[in-house]
Amino acid sequence: MSLASRSVGVPVGTWVAGLPDRLRERWVVALAAVAFLAETLAFVRVLVGVDRPPATVSDLAARVGGPTVAWGDPLSLGGEAALAPVAYQTAALLSVVAGGDPTLAYLLGVGLSVGACVGCVVLVALLAHRLTGDRTASVAAGLSPFALPGFAAGPLYGFAATYAALLAGLLCLHLAFERSPAAAGFAGAAAAGLWLPAVVFPVTGALLLRRDREALFGYFVGTVGLAGFALAHLLAAGTAGVVVDRVAGDLSAVEVGAALARFGPTVAAVGVAFPLAVVGAGGLAALAREARPTGAHRWAVAPGGWFLAVALSGGGGTALVPAAAFLALGVGVAATRLDGPRRRALLVALAAVLVANAVVLWVALPV
Repeated sequence: MSLASRSVGVPVGTWVAGLPDRLRERWVVALAAVAFLAETLAFVRVLVGVDRPPATVSDLAARVGGPTVAWGDPLSLGGEAALAPVAYQTAALLSVVAGGDPTLAYLLGVGLSVGACVGCVVLVALLAHRLTGDRTASVAAGLSPFALPGFAAGPLYGFAATYAALLAGLLCLHLAFERSPAAAGFAGAAAAGLWLPAVVFPVTGALLLRRDREALFGYFVGTVGLAGFALAHLLAAGTAGVVVDRVAGDLSAVEVGAALARFGPTVAAVGVAFPLAVVGAGGLAALAREARPTGAHRWAVAPGGWFLAVALSGGGGTALVPAAAFLALGVGVAATRLDGPRRRALLVALAAVLVANAVVLWVALPV
């Protein structure tokens, strides 16, 4: 059955009703439990017993920018802390729910980011299973992002727009395959609104549905619906101009020259996961070769290449997170194509890196 024929006119409620059946599979539940346990241990290590919780630049921007958008005052944040419109609005919602208490808003942001992290792990595994049909390889793919140093700890430093954007983007792809074009469009628009380089997700989702006009129309309804709401809120608050300036700055930062100049710092940030990153890149390259005659699997290859360029331009930090997710898909592909001994060696290497990162997180991470 073609993707187009599976994507016509299926309401969001139908997909939601079927979701528990798909997630009831033991390997998916086990993977989600492991991811949640990893985040819980990271939370205990980083936050418990600390008088003043740590915060990243992104979180500080959200703390100031969130209440600013909520109450309609002018934005005055530095360019380094620039966030996309929906990220500001999400932070504003957290601030309102917290009643203006910055510590409570911070902890709500942590909870949101932890949930996004666990969701990303599950969606990476589900998309890897779509590529490979191999549960073991899919679990390996789902766990692979934890090989990136700091992946587990990143959400614990506050509202991490990159994790939320990745979750929305992966959900966009998953929903496009699961016959919910309007919901897929909504998720894709949310991804781009949370983090501008994630604009590749709504573009990829549209390409997945391009052969079905009815599904594509529903997709654009979802996309335009969220985009229109976000823009209307910014216009009403009188902050659209400043946010547009930040949007242009985010997109202009992705340059080939900058990527080459920051290759060394990016490799250093990847750390012990670099060999696995090479394996993942090889898996994506194999998919790219297969995609040439038929166009299959481009939904995984094109965003993977884009996020690698973004990660190199960023020189590390949370910009590595989306790249790690797509390299994880490549790891899953590689695991299905290696012979028995090499496959076992890859899985053992992944387990060793995960254990090493857990030890570093618990022993060496400053609080």
